[in-house]
Amino acid sequence: DVKVFGTANGTIELVGHWFVTNKNIKDSHNTIREMLNLLRFDKANYRWYEGGDGTAFTLDSKADSEI
Repeated sequence: DVKVFGTANGTIELVGHWFVTNKNIKDSHNTIREMLNLLRFDKANYRWYEGGDGTAFTLDSKADSEI
């Protein structure tokens, strides 16, 4: 599942059993990080089940005024 929320919908959250290990989270994040920056997300959260603990990454996306 994927949700977008927060100020200006700046946070994306991905939820699924795949994110149960730190290695899978890191591999997934490294794969999609560039696209998340292009889409101007500020933060990416990964959880292996809804409401569970997760891992969050801050993204260094450009502001609207920089594009």
